[in-house]
Amino acid sequence: MIKKILVLTVLVVFSIISFAQRPMGHPGKTNAPHLKGAFKTFMFFKVVKDSREQLNLNEKQNVELDKILRDVENFTKQLREERSKDNFGNRFVSNSFDPFKFEQERQKRQEEVKNFYLSKIKAVHDLLTKEQRQKLVDIMREKAKNIRSKAKKRMRDMRKWRKDRIGMQRNTPKNY
Repeated sequence: MIKKILVLTVLVVFSIISFAQRPMGHPGKTNAPHLKGAFKTFMFFKVVKDSREQLNLNEKQNVELDKILRDVENFTKQLREERSKDNFGNRFVSNSFDPFKFEQERQKRQEEVKNFYLSKIKAVHDLLTKEQRQKLVDIMREKAKNIRSKAKKRMRDMRKWRKDRIGMQRNTPKNY
């Protein structure tokens, strides 16, 4: 009986931790609330990269921005490699599994990631002039508006499709 309770407890802890540490996957393809911060950070650097010409950067700014974006890209690749190692699975299989220690390490790593991205956002802020920052904010707002309008259109289309499908199911003959 105690073994069953222990196994059940471990499974519950495993499921909680696995949901709390879901990888980013394809940014923009999900609306999971736990990814909003990571997605916004990812989008910030993507918008900066895509709108370089519109910001009218000088040569020094371009070189410095290249360095910042390269650092972010390398760090992101490193994070993806770490996630692919299935660290939780390996630790769970071992005899000395401590879920509390694992959770503390995960939170520590999450804090390191947050601090890295915030420092790079600060570096971009310091690199741009006030006018360039305002232009970047305008571009980001426009992109967010476009994303929201596309999402609303997709939802309308999906609702219409569901409504049509339900109507078809109700009107189908019963003799198949």
